[in-house]
Amino acid sequence: MARRGFTLFEVSISLVLVTFGVISVLMLFPQGIKAEQMSRMRVIAGMKAQEIIDSFATSSNANPSTETEAPEPWDVAAGYKVFSPDLETRINTHRYGIMPVPLDIARRLDSDNDEISKVLAEGGQLFYSQASGTTGLEEVTQGAVVKQPDALTQRLVFAVLGYAQNNHLTFFPQKAWPYYAPYPSPPGHSEKQDRYSPADQTSFVYQGCRIALWEGVGSGGADDGRGTTDADIAKVFDGMVGMDRFGYRPYALGGTKDLIGATRYLQSALWYVARKGIAQNWYDPPAGFDVTLKVAERMADFKALPDQDCWKYVQAFRFLSHAATCMTRWKVLSDLGGQPSNGVGFTIPAQTIDGMAIPTDSPQVVLTHDKIVYFHELCLQMAMFYAASLPYDWGAPRPTQRSIFMDHPLIEYDLSPNWQTGTITNAGESAKQWRPVSARPITNIGRSMDFPDRPIPATLWGNPSNFTLARPFKAEERCRQLVFWSVDWLSYEDCETAPSGPIDASKYQFAAPIGTVNDDDMAARMGSSTWPDHHIYQFRNPEKVITFTRDVSGMATGSDISGLRILNQDGHGGTDKGGGIDQRRRFMGRFGADRNFNGVLDRGPLPRSLRLRASEVSRYNFYDPRLTLKLR
Repeated sequence: MARRGFTLFEVSISLVLVTFGVISVLMLFPQGIKAEQMSRMRVIAGMKAQEIIDSFATSSNANPSTETEAPEPWDVAAGYKVFSPDLETRINTHRYGIMPVPLDIARRLDSDNDEISKVLAEGGQLFYSQASGTTGLEEVTQGAVVKQPDALTQRLVFAVLGYAQNNHLTFFPQKAWPYYAPYPSPPGHSEKQDRYSPADQTSFVYQGCRIALWEGVGSGGADDGRGTTDADIAKVFDGMVGMDRFGYRPYALGGTKDLIGATRYLQSALWYVARKGIAQNWYDPPAGFDVTLKVAERMADFKALPDQDCWKYVQAFRFLSHAATCMTRWKVLSDLGGQPSNGVGFTIPAQTIDGMAIPTDSPQVVLTHDKIVYFHELCLQMAMFYAASLPYDWGAPRPTQRSIFMDHPLIEYDLSPNWQTGTITNAGESAKQWRPVSARPITNIGRSMDFPDRPIPATLWGNPSNFTLARPFKAEERCRQLVFWSVDWLSYEDCETAPSGPIDASKYQFAAPIGTVNDDDMAARMGSSTWPDHHIYQFRNPEKVITFTRDVSGMATGSDISGLRILNQDGHGGTDKGGGIDQRRRFMGRFGADRNFNGVLDRGPLPRSLRLRASEVSRYNFYDPRLTLKLR
């Protein structure tokens, strides 16, 4: 008789096979999910790496509301790490959304070959980021959340492998060169507080502001009389002849603003030209000359000058061209001989200034339209050539019309142990810093605009043989690596109450010495600078936006903490600025932060005693510059 079904044995075997298959699928299912998640994390890591490198290469490197000059390098943050062109420094800020994982948590994470532990042991940091582009966390005016990081993205942590290099100095603290001035222009002056002013500095109040001359001041010292310390410049700005005042200030800054004042200003400029020993054929060419040919002739002479004399000609024609152009407010084209000029113009009489005898009197010239154009063109061409060919001669400001990266000198610290030593101003704490070395010796260094009462000592500099910025290098010497891991670090119970990661001290913008004892102590200097977020990209705690303003450890999980974060409403500091203990704790992030930016206090299920393993996601090599660069 034919069989009509399966035997119990066959059914049993079938069930065993089905069970084996189901179990196999169930066993492989977590691996499949893990593989899918890892694939997704690799996509996210690649996207995030691209964002980080793009931000590193293109984000603003200007921090215009910072203190960059001080009598000593340790009295201002500009000479420290905050401005170094390293990736983990440039974008580890609240503006670019890259923040350190709290050190207490980072130390609990294991990884292959203990890479995370090694990075931390060598002073590096482990970072996390927001889900959106590296543009900083944001909120509406009332503080409600408008951007909230994705949980999966925040599982992505990364570190920078490879040692940072000895980078160039973005700012030379004793003088934040380059200084710029429009060409032509009068002697340099600016609004300045009454502090660290030398006895020969001209200062006055104009329209409610204290104005001080910063060129032509600072007598005494090895730099006296050269470049911006040339005392003759002060007389072009404001000089006395008997009872009459000559120069730019008595004409333009609360002065006469008339033909007599303009003429006296031009006489002061002509006096300066003659005082520098410049021959008459430079400032008073004979009538009927061709402007283009005469400028070319004088430029050939200028290029043949000894290097040490070039600044004199640049400064002389900067002032002369500006003063001559001021005459065009009072004299029309026909008064100045027409165009081209016929040799008949407006006579500027000779004038004895400062009691000097001829030839250092202000000489007589006939001012014509062609001479004014000639002064202007020669002024510009000499300034451009001077700035391009003598970048380490600081005898004259760089022309604003030609502000380029080549104006910035190549200076780095000499890492040999021949330290600069001293004390922090009015703090009594000992301090030391490496000595700077430049690509070439700096000539006519002058004084700084903020501290013109003291020379920059020649003993400041390190060993020039230790300058390395311009040496040839191999590609691998400039290579560092971004390494990404995936780990659910937000599942720790202290994910939001743990203090922020370590913050470099130079991220705190404190004021340079003010000039009075009461204002020079560190507590006062810590609160004296303004902190406009839109101008100080590199400063403050990277977690500033989400940092708690007080201790929340006693609050229940899920509590509303939306009003206890600094956010971006405190753009000028206040809650985290100053020498008080609470301000310092907020700056350091000692109270923790709303790290998933959801407005409530979160605590994960994992106790502090457990360790988590971070799975490597991907690695990316990138170029590590030694200079401050920005792609446009």
